[in-house]
Amino acid sequence: MKKFNNWMLTNHPLIWNTRFHIMLPLVILLNIIFFFWGYCQDITLKNISYFHYYQFGFINGVAILVGIMTMLLWLIFYLRHNAFKALLPLSMFHLQKEFAIVLIIFLGLIFPIMIAHKGMNYKINRISKSVNTPKEKRIIFLAQHFLPFELGRFNAKKVYQPGNDNDTGRFEQGMIPGVSYLNYRGSEYYNEGYIIDKDSLLDIKAISWLKDHRKDSIITYIDKYLQLCKKYGGEYKFNSTAHVSSIFSTTDLLVKEEIPTDKYDKDEKVNNRYIQTPYVSLNAIEEITDARKGLKLEQYFACAIVALGFCFVLFSFRITPIKTWISAIVMAVILTVGTVTLYIVSNNERILILSPVVLAVASLCISAGSIFQKKRKYLAGVTYLLTWIVLPFFVLAVYGFLYEYTQYGYYEDVTYIKNGFTHQMHDWLKDNDKNFLIANFIFALLMALFVMIPLIKKWRANPEE
Repeated sequence: MKKFNNWMLTNHPLIWNTRFHIMLPLVILLNIIFFFWGYCQDITLKNISYFHYYQFGFINGVAILVGIMTMLLWLIFYLRHNAFKALLPLSMFHLQKEFAIVLIIFLGLIFPIMIAHKGMNYKINRISKSVNTPKEKRIIFLAQHFLPFELGRFNAKKVYQPGNDNDTGRFEQGMIPGVSYLNYRGSEYYNEGYIIDKDSLLDIKAISWLKDHRKDSIITYIDKYLQLCKKYGGEYKFNSTAHVSSIFSTTDLLVKEEIPTDKYDKDEKVNNRYIQTPYVSLNAIEEITDARKGLKLEQYFACAIVALGFCFVLFSFRITPIKTWISAIVMAVILTVGTVTLYIVSNNERILILSPVVLAVASLCISAGSIFQKKRKYLAGVTYLLTWIVLPFFVLAVYGFLYEYTQYGYYEDVTYIKNGFTHQMHDWLKDNDKNFLIANFIFALLMALFVMIPLIKKWRANPEE
């Protein structure tokens, strides 16, 4: 082992100093372990609607804890030797490689969270191969036309009044008597007073079955719905034939009472009947749908931005004196408090959003000017580090400012004619928010490699004050 270390130190000093030959296999192993941990979870169709949320929180906690412990152990060795601060001759390419190695290690320590999620998605895909999600959703939505879980969904009309004198919205004040299965409104939602039908074909079919007294069709779909409840772990005690008979017991198909959705709240008047809420099945289907889509690219880039932020903090600490680094942190805190105070006083969101952009541009200009003039080395170092701090937020801040700026024009006018460009830009920003997240990572990475690292080389060569 001693011979190997001597050989690494002699032939590959950067890899030896960063312990990359140890950390790379370790982080790969960690990601493999967390993938199989996610995949081997006891996920079934019956517990999928709630299992994912609770268990994945525990996996996240373990992944974060393991990542922190591994990082601390690695830092003990990595920070022990610092060739840059020792004023050894290092090329810009050497610093770029070191930065890339540190970033890869942080990515490997953060990604187990995503990899465990990926493993759980593979498991869900495997156990749900036979699930036809569009068909099952159709069964659930159609069956609810005949299952009164909420009487409010079967009202012909609702009465609304303003919430207060200054409120343009409306809330439900009461129900008009005469609740009928023909008036099912579960496929509708309210948007500023306008009723919008989201699934008129199912409504037409359900009303047709009710008017034509197609009891067998209704019973069939209710039974299919109950099978889905059983499939996804929903509990029930329900006689579909007796229920359908009660639907047609009156000429106007009145809804007599709600069906309880909990066995502890069962209907003692009608054979202790109850059916667990349909949201259990719907949530399970949504979990399956999300798993089939897989993790989105922007989710990976969000984790990558976090890793890049940690990399910026560590690398900036490594290449600048502690006094300069602490001064930059204190200055960043002061500027943050000042910006928040100004936002509270002015109540202008643009100030808060624009602050990273202004700080990044101003700090970079001051530091670059001082470095190239070979003056004010301490000030150049502090402003240089401030640029590091805000780089991970630069593109996102630009996006946020443009989005807010165009949003005001978007809602000021009713038509698109007056400020057409503003509206088009707002829509474009809304549709490309994920691309800005990706662009933010790429921009920050390129700035670090090809602007910040060359600047620190020149800064170190400048004379002390």
